[in-house]
Amino acid sequence: MKEVDQTTFGSPGGNCFSACVASLLELNIEDVPYFMGKENWFEEFKKWLRPRGYWPLCIPLTNDWEPEGLCILSGKSPRGDFDHSVIADRLEMIHDPHPSRDGIESKVDVIALIPIEPSFYETQYNKLFSFLVKNYSDFIRKTSWPSEAPAEIAIRLLKKQ
Repeated sequence: MKEVDQTTFGSPGGNCFSACVASLLELNIEDVPYFMGKENWFEEFKKWLRPRGYWPLCIPLTNDWEPEGLCILSGKSPRGDFDHSVIADRLEMIHDPHPSRDGIESKVDVIALIPIEPSFYETQYNKLFSFLVKNYSDFIRKTSWPSEAPAEIAIRLLKKQ
């Protein structure tokens, strides 16, 4: 991970989320679009991320579960009535892209960037999928999963081997 700071501030217009994506993918902030101003921002984010070999998984934090490894953690900003995003490791903030480094006041959801590759399926995605089915089955039924989810790709590729 490369720590990248946001370059625009406030809501709307603050690019903390883009800075978090740039940090995780080790890109420059200029190389990551501003997604938040769009009504269908998550779909646009998925489209942008896919050719880079990742698929985003957003999980609301409603119980004691915590993700493995690095993720984008979002919650209430300490600077106003709007959301802010930071980089976390197992729900502990490790980088706030805002210069104040004040973090967030609450933990609302995480976005994990799931690599799209067959070897990942057997080691990590299976655990994540089991957790989601167990804890978020209603959420999954209401969510529009991408037609080419990482597990589907992995299963197809593993069957060919």
